Amino acid sequence: MIVEKYSEICRRKGWSPRVFLEDALHDLEKLMENNCGGVVLVDLPAGYGKSSMTAVLAELAIQGNPYFSRVIHVLPMRSIVEDLYVRLAGNMGILLYSMRSHVKSQYMFHPGSPMFAGKCVVTTLDTFLLNFFKLPAHELGKAFKYNEAHFEFPRAMIYSSVVVFDEFHLFSNVGTLSEEYKSLTSTLAAIKALISTGVPLLVMTATMPGMLKELLKEEIEGMGFKLINIEYHYGKDADFDEDMKSKRRIVRKKEGDPARLALAARNQGAMRIAIIFNSVDRAIDCYRTLKGDDAILLHGRLPESVRAGMISRIVGDDKLLLIATQVVEAGIDTDFDVMITECCPADRLVQRAGRVARHKDQGELWVMEQKDSGPYDGGVVADTWRFLKEDNLNHSEARRLINDVYGTRRKPKLVRGLLDALSMLDRYPIFGLESAKDAFEYFTGFTESSCLVSAFPEGDFDRLNAIPLDEHDAREIMHGHGVFIDYNGEIRNEKFPSNLPVSIYMLRRGYRGVVIPKDKYAELTGLDRL
Repeated sequence: MIVEKYSEICRRKGWSPRVFLEDALHDLEKLMENNCGGVVLVDLPAGYGKSSMTAVLAELAIQGNPYFSRVIHVLPMRSIVEDLYVRLAGNMGILLYSMRSHVKSQYMFHPGSPMFAGKCVVTTLDTFLLNFFKLPAHELGKAFKYNEAHFEFPRAMIYSSVVVFDEFHLFSNVGTLSEEYKSLTSTLAAIKALISTGVPLLVMTATMPGMLKELLKEEIEGMGFKLINIEYHYGKDADFDEDMKSKRRIVRKKEGDPARLALAARNQGAMRIAIIFNSVDRAIDCYRTLKGDDAILLHGRLPESVRAGMISRIVGDDKLLLIATQVVEAGIDTDFDVMITECCPADRLVQRAGRVARHKDQGELWVMEQKDSGPYDGGVVADTWRFLKEDNLNHSEARRLINDVYGTRRKPKLVRGLLDALSMLDRYPIFGLESAKDAFEYFTGFTESSCLVSAFPEGDFDRLNAIPLDEHDAREIMHGHGVFIDYNGEIRNEKFPSNLPVSIYMLRRGYRGVVIPKDKYAELTGLDRL
């Protein structure tokens, strides 16, 4: 049934069927037929077409099938949710025109399907975990202020779905300075709960370090369930093998100012150029240096009102100079002639390289050594630079680099208290909204990005113009005295306690966000105007 639907879509779109996708869909259907819990891990190169599996599952959900009512596709960042949504449902969408209205995107500031009732929902990890663990994201403010939320409704939608965890390697903090693995722990808690009730799961990745795959295997097989590993290897998919042979992603180690390097690349004839920074502030500084008709800025602090237009240009413009951060590492289906990037952990560098020569046969990756490695682990970044060769970064070379960097490093250490708390929240009906709130406050959210604060520019409280601030930035701006806006549009000017995260304080008080001066808003976003 599922493989046949995939073949139908391939014929309709004029695609060559991908052998490893057929294998993954076949194994997923076998799990469904046998009603046994398990996970199909799909570890395939960038550009292989993994997201087409969601289109297959979406059409089956819309048309009806005996195994699941909807598909929920979970991504690590909101910046790539909209890109997949457009590819599934936009003018060039994979799905039939009559089916596109069933596709919804759901994330912070964008309530496309708040309770996950759509037949195909593309969402962020934060939103998915809140909805699953009894704190509906769309009702989070109401849950804390009035102790009311319809938490069993989205849970019912999830339990009747097939769930896809995409870019799984980015759910962990592997390679970063943080030694806390809340996102990974919470995701594994959800996976273990879902497979124990027979919910079909796909986990997708292109660059998962071996130690992370080993941890996933241990946790799933330790429960007595299957982890079916579908991994690309040469010799099975002749068409893709030929594509891989023809592609040349040439790595060059570079020194100097990235803005000057970009101008040099343009003078050499490159039309589509990307400069990728590990820091938003450095990206903004570079953008202000190079700002022109073809320059685009993309990072995690941009408001939704701006982001969609930026992504549309990134995908469509023939001539482009993109200045961006890590948000381009995954999901965005675009291509660059030259990418100039600060060095970063090996798996993330390979992800960035996946946007080079994606649809063309040749491109170049210019990598700059990075002494200020934050937010990444300095040792991991240094090892990546040391093991990186000035060569063609093909699939085997990318695997070699990731294995060399991570091969001797320890597996991530899960937050066992959080894992146990979430498991009990899911398993026992007696643990309801109050317990979910207690867990959320005790662990300061279920992911590293749970406690983002919405910031609005003075005089403009349109949710589409809000930007997300982390705890550090929010505290730095307010200095212990904040201007808040509540859900009725009322402005509150007050001090807040230093021992409580800003986001938790706002939830308790029923505040929608903080209000910041327009000049600070411009500084944080890099935008002179909306």
